[in-house]
Amino acid sequence: MVLVGSNTGATHTEVAAGSLAPAGWIRRHIHSFEEALYVLKGDLLLDIDGYIHCLTAGDYALMPVGVWHALANASGAPVHWLSVNTPQRLPLDAPRRDTFYGGSAIEPDPLDAIGRPPDFSDPSSRYVGHYEGTPPQVEAPSVTSPTPPGPRSGWTRRSSPTAASR
Repeated sequence: MVLVGSNTGATHTEVAAGSLAPAGWIRRHIHSFEEALYVLKGDLLLDIDGYIHCLTAGDYALMPVGVWHALANASGAPVHWLSVNTPQRLPLDAPRRDTFYGGSAIEPDPLDAIGRPPDFSDPSSRYVGHYEGTPPQVEAPSVTSPTPPGPRSGWTRRSSPTAASR
């Protein structure tokens, strides 16, 4: 589901929410745009350029232009992610294509047997990483908070100078 794109006035970037049901998959493909994804919930098997990673909530991946990749869900629960494409995908009725599929259907179970969590200390894991937030994002109020937090202790409010004090 596209959240930000040409339908919302964006011209260069598309942000979308994606998901796969248990045993779901998207076969190997390449794009003429960059794609990044951030796993929100569940376990996502990502075959990127021949390396198979098992990504979990907080993990992210980058698929540069022209890098073959596939997605699969071998778990018993849905997997959800947020994706960003730059530039935007072409509309389905465009005169040219920007996504090309290769190979046959994917069987998630064999991928699951060889997929491993990424070793983030290995510099060859250049297309994947993990992010849980850093201050102040972790400490920020949630969107559903009824009111923003009050001033922090130790902060003082300065008034602007008036004509009389100049």
